[in-house]
Amino acid sequence: MMQLVKTDDKQFARDPSTHAVLNIDNAAYRHFQEERKRALEVQRVSKEVVELRSEISEIKQLLQQLVNGKRND
Repeated sequence: MMQLVKTDDKQFARDPSTHAVLNIDNAAYRHFQEERKRALEVQRVSKEVVELRSEISEIKQLLQQLVNGKRND
């Protein structure tokens, strides 16, 4: 494992080989992961709601056709 060089800000460190500044705040990273997971779940549920609305609309149209067909007989 490489040894990181601490910076003035405790949540960052510098990689000595690439000189990249890295965020080493594990709590913030876990929070980011949780928020991303929640956002993906909201997106999935929203897509499912749209699909269900479409299916309900289709069912309503079919029921209207059935009702109108019975009235015309």
